[in-house]
This record gives sequence, C-alpha cells and structure tokens, in this order.
Amino acid sequence: MTGTLPPDVVARRFALCTRGADGSTATFDAEGRLLSFRLDGVHFRRGLDGTIVRLVPRGAHAPSPWSVRLECDPAAVLTRLAAALGDLAQRASGPRARRFAVRAMDGLAAGWESDVRRFREVLGCVPIVPPLHVRSVVLRLTAGCAYGRCRFCTLYERVPFRVRGAQEWRAHVAAVLDWFGAGAGLRPSLWIGDASLLEAGDALLAEALSALRECVTILPASPSARAAAAGPCDDPRVFEGIYGFADVPRAAALSSTTAAALAEGGVRRLYLGLESGHAPLLRWLRKAHDGSRVAQAVRRLHDAGIGVGLVVLVGAGGRDFEEAHRRDTVALLAALGLRRGDVVLVSPLDEHARAGAAAGDEPLGEAALAAATERLTAAAEAVLPRGVRAADYGLEGFVY
Repeated sequence: MTGTLPPDVVARRFALCTRGADGSTATFDAEGRLLSFRLDGVHFRRGLDGTIVRLVPRGAHAPSPWSVRLECDPAAVLTRLAAALGDLAQRASGPRARRFAVRAMDGLAAGWESDVRRFREVLGCVPIVPPLHVRSVVLRLTAGCAYGRCRFCTLYERVPFRVRGAQEWRAHVAAVLDWFGAGAGLRPSLWIGDASLLEAGDALLAEALSALRECVTILPASPSARAAAAGPCDDPRVFEGIYGFADVPRAAALSSTTAAALAEGGVRRLYLGLESGHAPLLRWLRKAHDGSRVAQAVRRLHDAGIGVGLVVLVGAGGRDFEEAHRRDTVALLAALGLRRGDVVLVSPLDEHARAGAAAGDEPLGEAALAAATERLTAAAEAVLPRGVRAADYGLEGFVY
C-alpha cells in the first residue's frame, strides 16, 4: 500500500516513549514535543493546538470505539504527568538521550504555551484530516470550503474560504516546517488542506507544488526508486508523498495534463467525498455530483497514477435511506475499478450531525448507527478488489 517508507527512512522517524514508576507512559517527537500519554490508567492525546483530550472506551454498540472528552485544565494534567514521569534525564542513557529528555520535560513546563501559540499562528485550527493521515504534516493552501452547501457538513462553516497566493504559500510552508523542526521526522507524509486542494486552481496549485518541493524531498512513487532515493536517514524533511481532499466535480474535470502534473508533483492519493451511490440521497444531501461523475474522477486520477480515497457516509437521511444507500453505494464501489492502494473510508455521522437535519426524519440511534456501519463496511469489503481496504472514519475521535 502507498505510504510504506524504506527502512533507512523509518529509522529517522523516531520518538521517545518513556514510562514512569507508577506505569504512566508518554510519547514525544524528536523536538521533545508531547504527543500522547497514559496517566492513572486513562489514555490522553495532545492536539498540537494545545488541546488535550481523554479517550474513553465506548460500548460494543457504539458507532466509534472511543468517546473523546476535552480536558478543561491542560496545565493541571501536564503537571501531574511531569510529576509521574520524574527526572527523565537521570534515567536516560547517553548524552543525546539526556539532552532529549531535558527538552521533553522543558516542553511540559515553560515551553508549552509558546509552542502552542506559535502553532496557532502558523496553522490555526485544522478542521479535519483522515485517520490514515493524522500524523501527516498539514499545510493549508486553501482555508475553508468554496462550495459549503452540503447538508451534513459543519466542518468549515466558521472558516471563510480563501486561497493563499504564491508568496503567502511559500511563507506558510517555511513557517510550518520550522515549527515542526525535527519532529517532522515522525510524520511520513504531507497533507494539503482544506476541503479541496483543487479549489486553488490549476496554475496556482502547480506553482504551490513546485515551491513545496524546493523545501522538502518527495520520494518517488515506485518502491524500488523510493528506496534508492531515500537520502540521509536523519533528514526530517523527506516525505513519501502528498495527500489531500478533492471535490468530485473538479477531479472529474481535470485534464490529463493537469492530473499528470499533480502526480509528478508528488500527489499520491486524493480523497473524494463520494458520500453515497444512491442518487436521491445525494440530491437530498445537496451534493454537486452523481455516480457517473465519481466514476469519471476515479478514472482521471488512476490514469495519472494517483490513488483514490472514497468517503462514504453512514446514517445520512436516517432510516428512510439506509437500505437503498447501502445497496447502491456498494454497487457503485464494485463498478469503479478501484485498485491496490485505494481506500474506502466509512464515516458514521458524528454526534453533532446526528442532532441536525442530515440525520433525516427518523435518525438512527447510536446502536442502529453502529449496526449500519458494520453492515455497510462488511458489504463494501465483500466487493472491493484485493489490496483495497475499508477503514473507519469516525470524526468524533479527531485530534491533530
């Protein structure tokens, strides 16, 4: 599957995992930046914007395995974690490890607020990234969504749509890479947001990819060529590819020349919001495409050597649409000619969407939504070609 890095590149993508005397654990990147931890038996994730969330296991009949709860007092949690981990420097073996340990503990104290403030300055709020790319370095060529009329989506409703110009983009790339520093070595790929990188337009997107490749190394798509071109194992700016969302109408309308240029520029997979193969549901959701446009978009990307990710909703329209949605969506997936490395992301409506108009007149309850998710996933897996997988895309667990 696209995304595997050669061993000498994997070797540089390191993080410190440490354990306290009481069994508490913490993971840091190469800048000593906290990523996740376990404290008093509770699992936490750190959002790079300074949020800390608790991951609480949900019941067997929930649509997603974790309930995410925002910590209202991150400073208190960090103080408890620092006390639990003790003096990492004394337990570190070797001068390099000791320097790293000191940096990590400093990051839990004085460096936290300045680090978070700088992140918010360079990236702001990252609305969403698919779970397969939550460890990507995110860059925002566009902000928000130019379309903004989908019945179910509220991700970008408070983000005015804009496109960064060429000079602003160069400054943005430099600032983001500077913030991640050596910590970028833990992140194997680049993600270009927000809602559709194609909304930037062909000319600006081509210029943006060219400018980006002046700052980073994108490994070749071919595994053998990738291994040969891996470069120094300690270079944190070597990535295996570029990924992003793309809207179906623009992807279907790509010229073969433009699509080939995207592949040459390092784009390895684009994620399309298929949502459903059932035409009445697509119209009800106010989507700007139908199944034939999805098929055209997939062909256009495949012909250029670009992989495809397809996002499929569960629960949209409620009970009125559930059976027809599953039937027609699975039929469309079977007919699209998906190939090894493509991905289908099954996305149950999150808690916010389930309380809104997108859930329909008879919304699916939590248990029914979980069952519908399982049915659609199983039916999709039964028709997907070998090497194409269906994966969970629960929005409620998103933390970047």
